[in-house]
Amino acid sequence: MKPLRAEWSSIVALVLTLASAAGQPSPRAGDAFYLLTFRMKTGEVAMVRSQLVPGTLKSQPAPQFKAPLLVALEDTNGLELVTARLDDPSVRRYEYEDPDHPGAIQFKVVPVEDTEFMIRIPQPAGATRVAVYRETTVAGTPSPEKAKPPERELLKRFDLSKTPEAK
Repeated sequence: MKPLRAEWSSIVALVLTLASAAGQPSPRAGDAFYLLTFRMKTGEVAMVRSQLVPGTLKSQPAPQFKAPLLVALEDTNGLELVTARLDDPSVRRYEYEDPDHPGAIQFKVVPVEDTEFMIRIPQPAGATRVAVYRETTVAGTPSPEKAKPPERELLKRFDLSKTPEAK
């Protein structure tokens, strides 16, 4: 019976430790980010879901291709509080070996009519709206240090509090 009593005392100690830790805030309490889900169908953007997720946002990969999308969280006056960029999900880029020239790579761009995509973006204080833009490159910029910021086209603006599962 003594081995059983030792196991129970270990279990009770573990439960008490977990119970006391459950009431303690995590070291990064208060950190949160939005997980935004969109649907793009024939060029029209719709917000499917916005979810506030606790935790620390990891760094996001930079877009690799021209004309990325830019997602901005704005306040009620339209001031951008934070932005994030991602490759346009309505375009798929494929690469394959050229059958006529072995070892050479060919690229093919295929439009996608209907796609759903997600983006993670930090939660700034005062964010009430989400704007989705398509960036366009500015032709004829002489050098990166003199480059103008990319022009952009507003695709759609959404109210954060009116999206499904908004938290």
